[in-house]
Amino acid sequence: MCYLRLSILASLIIPAFVFGFAGGDGTESSPYQISTPDHLEAVNSDLSANYILINDIDLTGRTYQRAVIAPDLDYSNIYFSDSPFSGSFCGAGYKILNLNVDAAGVTGNYPSFLGLFGKIDGGEVLDLGMENADIDGGEDSSHIGLICGVNFESEIKGSYASGYISGQEYLGGLCGTNDSGTIENCYAAVEVSGSNWRLGGLCGYNDSGIIANSHAEGSVSGDSDLMHVGGLCGMNSGTIEHCYAAVSVSCGANSSYVGGLCGHHWKGTIENCWASGSVLAEEYLGGLCGYNESGTIRKCFAAGSVSGDQNVGGLCGFTQSIVENCYAAGSVSGEQNVGGLCGFFKEICLTNCYSTGSVSGDWEVGGLCGDDYQGTTSSCFWDTESSGMDSSAGGAGLTTAQMQTLSTFTDAGWDYVNEDNNGKMDLWYQHAGEYPNFYWEYLPGDCNYDGYVGQNDILIMAEQWLQAQPAQTRLEADSNFDDYVDILDYAILTENWFTAE
Repeated sequence: MCYLRLSILASLIIPAFVFGFAGGDGTESSPYQISTPDHLEAVNSDLSANYILINDIDLTGRTYQRAVIAPDLDYSNIYFSDSPFSGSFCGAGYKILNLNVDAAGVTGNYPSFLGLFGKIDGGEVLDLGMENADIDGGEDSSHIGLICGVNFESEIKGSYASGYISGQEYLGGLCGTNDSGTIENCYAAVEVSGSNWRLGGLCGYNDSGIIANSHAEGSVSGDSDLMHVGGLCGMNSGTIEHCYAAVSVSCGANSSYVGGLCGHHWKGTIENCWASGSVLAEEYLGGLCGYNESGTIRKCFAAGSVSGDQNVGGLCGFTQSIVENCYAAGSVSGEQNVGGLCGFFKEICLTNCYSTGSVSGDWEVGGLCGDDYQGTTSSCFWDTESSGMDSSAGGAGLTTAQMQTLSTFTDAGWDYVNEDNNGKMDLWYQHAGEYPNFYWEYLPGDCNYDGYVGQNDILIMAEQWLQAQPAQTRLEADSNFDDYVDILDYAILTENWFTAE
């Protein structure tokens, strides 16, 4: 949609510098054109209009103490008291370079809502890149992200940000808080450093929002007494799907609720996600999620090392809610309640999960789980050889050879590709001599899972062309996981044509 607007603009004759912009009239069909830093700042003259970049914008030499667009002009309290951005901002594939926001010198107040946008409310940001941005909120700062401080009931799509963020709380590489908004097809490559809580590589707090097909890279860190810290988001009460975090998460003494993807999964859903970064904190920490309180975690895995003190797990440090069809492969070390998958689980049933990482600790330590309270497991396993553990609070311990045998899992009722006895969702796939993996970990376009994209995959796509996904069934040709087979899936297949896994 954003690029369509750009093509429309190219066909129009628009007088230059209309209302302080390079062209356009602010409507959807003719958005204001932004070509200079002054034009960018002039967005504040009409926060409900439509805008589009027509070239990269370099902000070198300009330092801001507030957000560039829709700033909070009153730092005397923690609330946003000014006008948010409610229009449309299209990057059109261009970038904003070298944004520098320095509010560290603001003392005795609460510098908040920092970023390119202070707050977006009912608006949208599309196809925007931000590179080498640096935001320092200083003490008592909150709601900081390179694109926006708060995304409220708005959309950020097809955008990315790279740089540095430091402050106190609600810090995220892309946005500080995603409040009932949508973040889709985005990523952040950021170093985030905070001193209190709700810190994430992409989003500090996903509050009833949706984060889909997005990822974070870099690091999230802080000193002592941190809470709700994650590689993708610090705290989640919404939906996170088809996302990953390759982020190193490191917290000081007395820090808790820390995870490779999400620190505190309060409620909502995390599905088809993974995390690969290392996690270091004191308690309630996991390779994917530190504390799963009332949420659902399905079809996820974690591969990074996890090191802490109490309630330490390869996937979850502590869970008292649904965890099913998941696995953990990273090493886990701690003192009490330490497990390859979960440190401690309470009053739930872990279903169709496994772990393979080495496990070490002093008290209540297990290959799959360290300890539980009235919990059970169903069809769960751990590798006794790779973990170095022959006992666990739940699950069955198997040798490496048994763990790398497909029938071990199909006989236990796991839903695999190329079998229908255990269901038709085709969740798992396994090469000979390897541990199980999810179908979505394999080469996009490889519809028959033979490790190669070729003619047979085209035939499968032709059979499923323009089909919507039936209930409890997966379409093998649905390469982008939108529950429909169409031209987008064909584009993915042709991109990987004749590619071997």
